[in-house]
Amino acid sequence: LSLFVPDICRTIELKYSEEYSKLGIDGYKWIADDSVFDNGVKYPEMACYCNAAPESCPDLASGVFNASRCKWDSPAFISFPHFYLADEIYLNDKVGMKPNRDIHEFSMAIEPRTGIPLNIRAALQINLLIRPYLGIAEFRDVPTMMVPMLWFRQRAELTPELADQARVAINLPSFGVWFAYVLIGVGVLIAISTVFCFV
Repeated sequence: LSLFVPDICRTIELKYSEEYSKLGIDGYKWIADDSVFDNGVKYPEMACYCNAAPESCPDLASGVFNASRCKWDSPAFISFPHFYLADEIYLNDKVGMKPNRDIHEFSMAIEPRTGIPLNIRAALQINLLIRPYLGIAEFRDVPTMMVPMLWFRQRAELTPELADQARVAINLPSFGVWFAYVLIGVGVLIAISTVFCFV
């Protein structure tokens, strides 16, 4: 499942996870895995998402995407919250980082025929890259480090009211087929009765 995320100016690919059911409506659950924010370290096909010069790629450990070009060249880097699914190097020297699948997973459950969302949990974290800068005395001796700034989650769930409307939308093609059969049957009956009357 491919979707464009405007916050990071790129498409991400979600992988099929399992069947999912909500309020009697069946669908499929799709999740983001560790390939989403890889830049060619683990998955060579993801090397196109490396924003450094070609000879420097891959320039980051897996799990963080350089979104600087999307954010007016600010040192903005995107990951899953608490560096979930990211390389262990990002967890070093940081207090309070506790990646947890139940809380930090990016997932979408969708009814396949209509595209109606059943459950959406989209979570991303914004990080800043701190590195030494010779032009400012206070920044000459700082360590190079990915600093988590904030993370956010967008959630959407199917409500009982919308589930009723969704059932109508899902069954509408079946209703249309049966209605067509009824119309054909009525047409055949009228044709037969017309022939019978003439005879």
